[in-house]
Amino acid sequence: MKKPVPVKIVEAIGWVYIALAVLLLFRAVIELPSVPATESICIGICFLVPTLLAVGMLVSLRRRRRGWFVVPNTMLLSLLVAGLALDSLDHASDGLVMASVVSSLFLVVPLVLLYLPSSTLWFKEKTAVAAESNGCLSCLVAFATFLITVALFAIVFSPARGRMIPGMANVILTQGKDLSLCMAYNNTAHESGEEWLDIFSCTNSTQFVLLLREKYGKELRNGNIYTNIWCIAVNPPADDSFPLLFTCNIDPRELLSQTEVDRSLTLTCPKTWGGTCLRICKKMAVIVRAGGAAQIERNIYLSPNRIFPDGIPKPNPDTYFLTPTGRVDLVERQAQSGTGPAKPL
Repeated sequence: MKKPVPVKIVEAIGWVYIALAVLLLFRAVIELPSVPATESICIGICFLVPTLLAVGMLVSLRRRRRGWFVVPNTMLLSLLVAGLALDSLDHASDGLVMASVVSSLFLVVPLVLLYLPSSTLWFKEKTAVAAESNGCLSCLVAFATFLITVALFAIVFSPARGRMIPGMANVILTQGKDLSLCMAYNNTAHESGEEWLDIFSCTNSTQFVLLLREKYGKELRNGNIYTNIWCIAVNPPADDSFPLLFTCNIDPRELLSQTEVDRSLTLTCPKTWGGTCLRICKKMAVIVRAGGAAQIERNIYLSPNRIFPDGIPKPNPDTYFLTPTGRVDLVERQAQSGTGPAKPL
């Protein structure tokens, strides 16, 4: 009996899973150099497992093992849909709603197609290939399903959800890298005498980011870049470790404090001064250094000596920061005793 069209359609869906898993794995490999070594192995494994699972599911389907495709597909997509639904309730977003709809289709369509009469008859037909033992493959699919199910369950339902890096932090990290690249292009244009964007004429960081987006929009991987969430260094020193830009839930005076190096930084939600909530405001921050390195810092590690293990970088006498609310000078802070927390921006 020839393979029916419904099974072929689901087989094509299996190839889509493999393609997506490989893309995620490739993205993870690119990002690993910017992640601490202690976390890179765990992240690599987490992104490798979906690839192995997708391959196992497709091979199982082609060998007429319907259950080994249906069970992991149903379990994982059910959790994914639940997680997206919860996020869409907390943060209204057309993208989240669309992702929920697409995930629901990938959940329902294989179930319907694989249990049509023609598909059922094809799965029941005994062939030499179908009679072969698939013990190793079954173990692989079961193990991978278990690992991903546990991970998704922790993300969706665990009270410790806030300790994990949400997708929003990765979006902001990517945008920070893009902005630093645009700033580098702008500096190059200035040094070569070409038309450039004068950061000294800007009174806040939002103005400068809007100008960068207008001129270098093609360099941004996400056109809808957040424009009012950044602190940007002006006249930074020639030090690759110096924080060139970072999310505005950090006070730059606290970040570069030379006297309170062990003190945990205060993360302030921008909503307190009328800004845009980052959704990660009090959990983590994104920092992009002058040398191009970008990192996501969790609140439990947010102290100057942990962020800068080789020493707190010292600004130039004329270094200051542009924030969404205006200019923050560092000289005034250095003249103070350094006791007590800095005021939120």
